[in-house]
Amino acid sequence: MIRRIAIALAAVSVLVGALVMLRQKDESTARARRTEARLPTFDDRQVTGLVLETRTATWRLVRTPSGWRIAVPVDDVAGPLAVEALIAAARRAPIVQTLEARDDLSSYGLAPPLARLTLLGVTTPSLELGRIAPTGEAVFARLAGRPEVLLLGLPDARPLAEADPAALRDRSLVDLARSELVGLAIAPSGVQLTRTAAGWWITAPRRFPASAAGVDKLLGALYGARVTGWDDLGDPSDTKYGLGASAPRITLRVPDAARTIALGAEAGNGNRFALCEGRKTILLVEAPPPSSIPSDLKELRETRLTDVNRYDVKRLVYASGGARFAATRKDEASWITDAGDAIAADRVATLLVALLGAETVSWSDGKLMAPPTATLSYETDDGGAAGSLGFAGGSATWDALPGVVFRLASTLPPVPN
Repeated sequence: MIRRIAIALAAVSVLVGALVMLRQKDESTARARRTEARLPTFDDRQVTGLVLETRTATWRLVRTPSGWRIAVPVDDVAGPLAVEALIAAARRAPIVQTLEARDDLSSYGLAPPLARLTLLGVTTPSLELGRIAPTGEAVFARLAGRPEVLLLGLPDARPLAEADPAALRDRSLVDLARSELVGLAIAPSGVQLTRTAAGWWITAPRRFPASAAGVDKLLGALYGARVTGWDDLGDPSDTKYGLGASAPRITLRVPDAARTIALGAEAGNGNRFALCEGRKTILLVEAPPPSSIPSDLKELRETRLTDVNRYDVKRLVYASGGARFAATRKDEASWITDAGDAIAADRVATLLVALLGAETVSWSDGKLMAPPTATLSYETDDGGAAGSLGFAGGSATWDALPGVVFRLASTLPPVPN
């Protein structure tokens, strides 16, 4: 009896061992198949360029220190996201099925292929691309020099399935980061702006605080413009493009680069012609007309009397008609007058808005025609900076802008009791 049990246990042990070995073999085979079911691997960072051939054209792109650029058949900037997506798909698109080679490759769109992608700088075979599979879940492809037909799964292979040279062109009008802008120059108005820690300031033809809303509208029009087409053979000097010397031009500056953009004539369907420095082609862009974009001193000047933030003021002295109000901020909720009385912070804030943020309707060079009838002096938290305003007969001056007289839109508030 014991012998029979031992024999049975031995048989079970052999069976279990066989099953374990079979399972390990199956897992090894599955791993091998998964390895074989991947496109050749490479380091995306080592790709120095690519060649995309279609049945009608061959495009060559190169990686430059400033980004991707089209070298053939045109000289233009390439869209970095589109190029990187194409390269990533050539490495990461899954092979969902491998088919035995057939003589009639045309049924897959592979004889000749609809497109052929060759990556430069890495040692991977060219990838030939065909039609979308009837199921709509994959695209037919083949590695150059290999007989198998591959089905690359969508959506990972979408950039390959839709490989179109024109889609690799940069469709943004501006390639400088908006957050890094430090200056603007506008022609023919001659307005120049500089970005400071406190915001934008007009520096020419006259120094003024710039309207944040006006600058945002200007930059929004440029950064929101989308390139919809290209005229690679057009001559910018041709008057039909409206890109001559009188065309509106905006130069954008970041610390280490600058771009000048010219906006030209209407091109139909909501588009207009444009030029962008560094791009050797005439662009068709979907953008608002130049007349709707703030570009002159009147449109870009801040219409408030000052750009001082009332919440930065820590002390003020306001005098008018023989009355005087002086106070120092105690905390966020209250101020203390020089007489020792407490006053609510919101009352002081209202007074500062009426004075520092007084609306102006015009300005002129010169000085007040009469001695000031009211004055405001203030100190701020920002390094203890101080400033003063003078008021007389509906006009005002600000010591930060000497030689400028503003015409106010409303009367001054009374001095608080």
